[in-house]
Amino acid sequence: MEMNIIKLHLGAFISYLYRKYVQKKDLSGNYPVPLKDKTVRKVLKKNKILTTDGRCSWWYTAYVGDRNSCDPISHWAMSYTIDNINKDSRIFATGCGTGWFLLFLAEKGYQNLYGSDIMPECINALKEFTQIKQYNIDSWEDNGFNPSRIPEECDVIFVLHWIFSAWMGNYSDKNNGYSDMDGEYLLDDFIKKYHKSIKKGGVMFLELIDKLSDYYNVDVDAYPIRHTYETVNKVVNKYGFDIIDRCVGHSHKIRVVYVLKKRDFVEHIKSN
Repeated sequence: MEMNIIKLHLGAFISYLYRKYVQKKDLSGNYPVPLKDKTVRKVLKKNKILTTDGRCSWWYTAYVGDRNSCDPISHWAMSYTIDNINKDSRIFATGCGTGWFLLFLAEKGYQNLYGSDIMPECINALKEFTQIKQYNIDSWEDNGFNPSRIPEECDVIFVLHWIFSAWMGNYSDKNNGYSDMDGEYLLDDFIKKYHKSIKKGGVMFLELIDKLSDYYNVDVDAYPIRHTYETVNKVVNKYGFDIIDRCVGHSHKIRVVYVLKKRDFVEHIKSN
């Protein structure tokens, strides 16, 4: 395990040098989480999420591997939030995991932060991190597809990193045998559960797998639920949202973060 951690840090350092000196990128906009590596390891190990199949887990690399700055979609979402969202806004992160971006926002002065996740070990870790840093983050265990609690009058709701993965059965949720044909129905069902909790003028950051992934890395069979821009626009418009911005990125599949803004006047939404 220690060797894996050493390799992770070495890889992150090499990546940093490559981006700075070869690609000559400005790295001043990176978004590090204000926690020491030793603290992160201790808390994640205690909650049994430090490793996955003998390797450093996603939750560990999110903190220590600079995923938040190496991943352009995460980077863009955080930058967009800092530039456009007031610090007194009520922000709710669904599927927040161990909450690295909530901790980052708390460090930047955001006060009204909420997060839920289906995995109790992730929420327990986030609560420990919150206590260590003395931040004001309210977090709880919940199923993002059938939430028992959604904060009212949210200015922002994050749906980042998880929904397309959970649709295929990850994160302790059941794989219900969904196929690409179910994409519009699943998105509609999700938006229907959350749209009333966003203020008029509020926004949702929604990350999905784009339909163009059918033609990208075709040998990689992952995330079968994919959406076109047209399908997303059709569904969110039904519930009073406009797509006001988006960011496209790729790893093994093409991912898109949509910024959806709740219209000030919504007259055509059914009371469901």
